[in-house]
Amino acid sequence: MAARSGGRRKMVPSISLKNAGVWPVFSVFFLEAFVIGNWIPRIPFIKDQFGSSASQLGFNLLLLAFGTLIAFISVGWFLRRTGLRIAGMIALPAWAILIFSAPLMPNALALGVLLVCAGVSVGVQEVAMNTAAENVAKNTGHQIMSRAHGCWSLGTLAGALVGSGFILAEIDMWEHFLMLMPITVIAGVWASTGLQDGEKSPETSEDVTSGPFKLPRKSIMLL
Repeated sequence: MAARSGGRRKMVPSISLKNAGVWPVFSVFFLEAFVIGNWIPRIPFIKDQFGSSASQLGFNLLLLAFGTLIAFISVGWFLRRTGLRIAGMIALPAWAILIFSAPLMPNALALGVLLVCAGVSVGVQEVAMNTAAENVAKNTGHQIMSRAHGCWSLGTLAGALVGSGFILAEIDMWEHFLMLMPITVIAGVWASTGLQDGEKSPETSEDVTSGPFKLPRKSIMLL
């Protein structure tokens, strides 16, 4: 692809799905969403299993978002120590294991703790995979973020279809999740091995000894 700059044609390298780092990013976006896509159709079953009221179920689901918020605040410290590849190899399988373990919890309190931990794992994964997508864009000169999020949407759709298929087949929730857990864990580890770390710059290579937490700006806090 060519672009004009100052009267000269500037060549921009074309991007191919075979480029290093592209498929791993698309894969982790797809897999993360595939997990939640399978889980969402089972929420009414989880509600019935734990005898939760609508408000109790809503509170437990809010705990998932709370865990994600914890990860967003502290994930920079973690990623600087592990890198995107290791973070993805930990966070994506953990997300699948935790969320698919919901039917095994003994009570609603244990479910709430589990969902906080699941929220932390998916929060780490969200930051890692979006950062990896930006790194690929910098390396190739082409943005892939829209296609990556398209893969996320496809993953949600695929997960919802698979989950609905298990329900229509009248397969128990724990059997459904137990069958998918090893598949998503193995696929998540494999896909994450291809995530690329970007080059460190003086702006991003801050002293990690200042602590793991950094509060967002006031405008972000208000949002």
